[in-house]
Amino acid sequence: MNAFDYFKKITTIPRGSYNEKEIAQFVFEWGKSKNLVCKMDDMHNVYLYKDNKSKNNIIVQAHLDMVCAKTTDYDFDFKKQKIDYIINDDYISAHNTSLGADDGFGIALIMSILDKNNDNYPNIEAIFTVQEEVGMNGAKYFDCTQIKSKYMIGLDGTSSDEIIISCAGSTRLSFNKKLKKIKLDSIPTYYLSISNLIGGHSGEDINKKRANAIKCAMSLLHNIDDLYFGNIICGEKENVIPTNSEIIFATSDKNTIQKINTNLFKIQQQFPEENICIKIETINTINNIFVKANDIINFIELFPNGILEQTNSGINCSNNLAIISLENANININSMLRYNDYKLDKYYMNTLQTLADKFDFKVTILSKTPFFTNSLNSKFVQLCVESYKELGYECKCNTIHAGVEVGIFSNKIPALQSFVLGADLYNIHSNNEKMKISSLDKIYSIIDKFLTKFNSSNL
Repeated sequence: MNAFDYFKKITTIPRGSYNEKEIAQFVFEWGKSKNLVCKMDDMHNVYLYKDNKSKNNIIVQAHLDMVCAKTTDYDFDFKKQKIDYIINDDYISAHNTSLGADDGFGIALIMSILDKNNDNYPNIEAIFTVQEEVGMNGAKYFDCTQIKSKYMIGLDGTSSDEIIISCAGSTRLSFNKKLKKIKLDSIPTYYLSISNLIGGHSGEDINKKRANAIKCAMSLLHNIDDLYFGNIICGEKENVIPTNSEIIFATSDKNTIQKINTNLFKIQQQFPEENICIKIETINTINNIFVKANDIINFIELFPNGILEQTNSGINCSNNLAIISLENANININSMLRYNDYKLDKYYMNTLQTLADKFDFKVTILSKTPFFTNSLNSKFVQLCVESYKELGYECKCNTIHAGVEVGIFSNKIPALQSFVLGADLYNIHSNNEKMKISSLDKIYSIIDKFLTKFNSSNL
């Protein structure tokens, strides 16, 4: 089987974060069928080792889980159903859901590499991790004492023309507050929904000026008098720019609809590329417990979102306002701060803490992941550059504003040399995700060339 055949097989196996047992078992059993050394820990991280009778060892790594995103009204159970993929010329996408090319392509490539008998390859240590999309928990848990190599190729990039030599670190945050309940009677109650925003990856796409459904929701309700919230559901994951929101609110303001329409016009002017869909209707609610809306709206409007620091060389710091929920007067807000300098992390953590203190929110750090940096002059990196050139391909060595697990492993394995490669992926973490099929063959040929060069090198 080639890499694309493996990829199509992988799409038939449910593998959202925290639901990786089946895909882990598939990889593990496949490894046993190929007579590889196979290990699986109690988190379902999988380690496969292929002895190619070489004096050299190298790590190849990908993550097993995917971001589960779908169109708002599409009935799909990611825990049970296989991805309904669509092939159109040289591209593969999915019907109304995310495709899981992030990081299904990486799994498929590693399996195809292990499947090839090549006496010129180094011994290969393959690591498949879980829960990457929710904090890189599998990589943090993985036992690195069994690792033999000091060299690693991560397969979690999004461009076949790119060698990633540095990535951003991240801090996932939660802001919580218990609000005072207010019982309302004889006041109009409304249901408001926002849908159809473009969304995307909170690192890769944060510079594309895409609308944030949480910010949009609060902007729509801006300047409405006597406003109360009953329920809010916005966003899904910290690493996804939120695309949908639903709010139940009450107000005696007779100009509510007019104000919302005026605010919508302003939002549409700000984000002309977005096809923003809103729905508003009056409702009868059984639960008439509400909270005052002013502080919530003010907090969200002041909350830093998008690019926070950048230079000509790229983005240095950003924040994604990702999730907000209000139920039974308990409000919870999650965000993801990304940075390539710990000073920026500290500065903006202090900024967010000051804002939280002003509005009496409790701040909790859910997880932190480190960034990694490799030298452009590294012989390990230069071997990869040479592999591209010898096959007639151009490449760029880049820093990305997303997190990859190589950063975790670089902290756990002393003196680890590493870089990250990718297939050509588009709109990851969204229902518009797609992959260029031919890029799998391209990256496979580059890795094949690189492994042969690495095995004969003096690294």
